Amino acid sequence: MTLTQNLSQLSVVIPVYNEGLHLEERVDHFITVLDAVVGSGRWEICLINNGSADNTATIIDNLSTRSPNIIGHALPNPNYGLAIRHGVIQANHAFIYIVDLDQWDDAFIQWAWRYHRSYDLIISSKRADPSINRQSRLRFMLSWGLNAALQLLFAFPGSDTHGQKLLNRESLEQILEKTKADRGQYDVELVVRTLRAGKSVIELPVPYEEMRPARNALVKKVLWNTWALSKLAWRLHSLKSQSVQLRRISRSDVENGRGFSDDIPQNPC
Repeated sequence: MTLTQNLSQLSVVIPVYNEGLHLEERVDHFITVLDAVVGSGRWEICLINNGSADNTATIIDNLSTRSPNIIGHALPNPNYGLAIRHGVIQANHAFIYIVDLDQWDDAFIQWAWRYHRSYDLIISSKRADPSINRQSRLRFMLSWGLNAALQLLFAFPGSDTHGQKLLNRESLEQILEKTKADRGQYDVELVVRTLRAGKSVIELPVPYEEMRPARNALVKKVLWNTWALSKLAWRLHSLKSQSVQLRRISRSDVENGRGFSDDIPQNPC
């Protein structure tokens, strides 16, 4: 099947790193939601084992054996950006949902799939609605600082680059090929390139609650992000910008499945 034949099917790309404790339970929930939203058998889940040192690899193997729609991949060393890029390359369908195991939001995927043909990129934001943001004060300040840096370095008009994304791979094919950043900067480069190309983007508020401690020391993370963002800004400084097409929608609209008047909801088939 070519990608153009798969417009009503969805690839889900999930990087996993030492997720053995919750992996099977979470994937079982995802399957239930995908069957209801996309349709039974009309989706695939690509689990990218991102250099895990626990029993994640065994659980992925078991899940893959249990369901042909679950596909396991493995990378030797942890690297979020490389894991996402690998998953996108290996995905079989034209629409791709990128999500971390602990970020999944039922309302986001339900809204995003309903209107998946109306936008080139649908992104989530944990900062767009403070009433559903359960970050600690320190994490909130760090997120604010990161977004301020993105505004300064890239004139970024949104409120978040990290988090869930549903993308039209055919529309973003050239952008995906040019997005080379690794680690957490992959998200930044992908979103910045998409906005500067004048693609249609919409930002959806999602709830956020810290489910696990940070894997890296915060000071180390800040220093890394500062260096990596500066490097990325230099690489993208000559990238021309077209008119930005960025929309925002409220959480209540997301939960009730409301879009803009010119959105085209998916026609069940």
